[in-house]
Formats: sequence, C-alpha cells, structure tokens
Amino acid sequence: MSEFDPVSDFLSREQEALGELSGELDLNLPDKTEDHQHGDDVFAPGTHNGFAPGVSVESSVANGFRTQNSISDTWCEDFNKRIAQKDAEEEKKLAELQASGAHDLENWYKHYRQQNQIRSAELRQKQSEAESGEQRPSNGPKPTVTDSKMWDQVCGMCDFQLGSPKHHVRIEAPMNVRERELFQQRVYFYLNELRTLFAEAPIDIQAGISEAALTQLAHTLADGVIFDSVIELSEAQRSEEHALHKQLMSLRSEQSAERTALRNKHREERAINASRQHHLPILQKEQEQELQRLTKRQMDSMRSLTTHIVHSLDGRVMEQQSALEQIGCPLFIRTTNPYQIRIQMRVLDWIMRLSHRPLPTELRTPPVPNKWPP
Repeated sequence: MSEFDPVSDFLSREQEALGELSGELDLNLPDKTEDHQHGDDVFAPGTHNGFAPGVSVESSVANGFRTQNSISDTWCEDFNKRIAQKDAEEEKKLAELQASGAHDLENWYKHYRQQNQIRSAELRQKQSEAESGEQRPSNGPKPTVTDSKMWDQVCGMCDFQLGSPKHHVRIEAPMNVRERELFQQRVYFYLNELRTLFAEAPIDIQAGISEAALTQLAHTLADGVIFDSVIELSEAQRSEEHALHKQLMSLRSEQSAERTALRNKHREERAINASRQHHLPILQKEQEQELQRLTKRQMDSMRSLTTHIVHSLDGRVMEQQSALEQIGCPLFIRTTNPYQIRIQMRVLDWIMRLSHRPLPTELRTPPVPNKWPP
C-alpha cells in the first residue's frame, strides 16, 4: 500500500478544478519521487531554502532590500518636494501679509497726519478768532449805552481778576504769547498728573474714560475755574449732608424717648394692677398692641425721612452734574446710570486731590498790576 501524500492530493484536485488555466499559471509541481528520495532530509542540497537551484539566499534578500530602499527613497523625495513646496507657499503668503500690513499701516499714519493737520488748523483758527474777538462791521449801527450784549463782551474782555486766592487763575481776557505758553505747560502738567491717577483707577473705571476725555479735563484744570466750582459744590453738599444727618439723629432721639416713656407707662400700669391678677392678661395684650402701633408709626416716620434724604442727595447729584456740565468738564452729564455716576465720582476725587497740590512756581501766571488808567 502506497503512502498517502495530502499535498499532492490537494494540488491534483486544484489542478483539475482550474482546468485549462494550469498552463497559464505554470505550476511547477515538485516531483513526488524526488520528494520521496529526499524524504525528511531538510538539509538536502537545493531544496531546504525554498529557492530555485542556482539562486542563493543572500542574493534574494539583497534584491528585496534594494527594492524596498528604492521605494523608500522615492517616497522621501516626494515628501521633501511637497514640504519644500508648502514652505515656499507659506513664505509667499507671509510676505504678502507683511506687505499688506505695511501698506495699511502707512495709509493709517497718512490719514492720522492729515487729521492732525486739519485739527491743528481748526484750533489755530479758533484761537485766532478768540484772540481777535468778535468784530463789528464798520458800516453797521454803533452800540448804544443800553446795548447789554456789547457791554457784556467788554466786561468779559476787561476781566483780569484772579479766579482763586491761591494759585489757580481764571483767564478770560485775550492771552499773549507768554500766557499761552504757560497755559500749555499747565495742560501738560495736569495731563501727566491725570494719567498717573488714571493708572491707579480700577479697570472698569479706566474702560469708561478715554484719552481724549483726559486731555479735555487737563485743559479745564489748566483754566483753573473748575477748582473753585468743585470746592463750592463740595461745601454745599457737606452742609446739606450735615443738616440731613442732624434730622436723622433728632428723629432717632425722639423715637428713643417715646419708647422709653411708653415702657415706663406700661411698668406703672402693671404696678397699679398688680393686685388684680385676672386683669393682667388683658392689660398685657393692650400694652403689646400699643407697642406695635408705636413701632409701626416710628418705622413709617423713619422710612419717610430716609426717602427724603435719598431724594435730597439725588437732587444734589443732579445739581452738581448740571453745574460741571455748564463749566465744560468732560464726562459730566445729567444721568442716573450707576456706572456713569461712579466715573463722575472718580473724576471729582481727582479734581479734589489736584486742588490740594500746589502748582509749580514757573507755571503760575504773574498777577496783573492794579493800575488804572494803564
């Protein structure tokens, strides 16, 4: 009985199933007798390595490595090309963005310089108009003694009095070159002081105050009028707060006296009715009701006075807002917005603090000699 070979049986069945394709597939089947000759000798020459006779293992492995190396080299070259192309595109885009940004910045500076020139021209024109004053036409009617408008203009031009007994000067007459220089130096001085105070303020307060508002406030402070107005407003507010506090303390004292008198009265009534034990519960209930009525009446009185105090202080705030708005102080308008009121309170604090800082001697305007006629 011949030994059954499963490999040969499988190959024969596959060859029968493939039919005519066996010629095209070129199946080089090993000879069965040859397999039997070698048997289980795995070290038989030409068959143990699985390669065709004449082909060594080293040459086959080398060919495989060369193929893999060529594929890897091709992929690396393609990858480097793509990276280089992408880098070139990124550099091109970056150069375009830099050029666009430089162009936009140049346009912005150009527009900024133009706006500064226009603003400077407007300010110079306004200053020249303010110095020259309002000119009356020569061929028009002459002013009369009853012309109040003309007299107001003349009095305003002749007002050389000092606005403050300390160091702040109100300048209403036309300024000469020296006075304009001192005024501008005072503006710079107060602007630096305001910037220092601005840096110490909370972030939410800084967000509501712009640089333009600080500059305008510096001009207002350099004029000196606002210091006297703020001092007057603060003194008026302090007087009103003192009066309101006095009313509150008086009401509290009266209510305390009423409660003390009521307690003494109740104590006397209980002492009188001490022998009438059956009447004490009724008396106690009446006293509790009387105490509740007194407490309610006192609470209503206190609530009414508190409302009056709040309305009075709100009216004082409105008055201060209107007064400072008429002076030309920035950030001051009639409003009930809590955030705007906080900003206004901060600005008032700055003004009060700066009013106690003496102005440098070189920035003070020399007093005008009181001589008439000149």
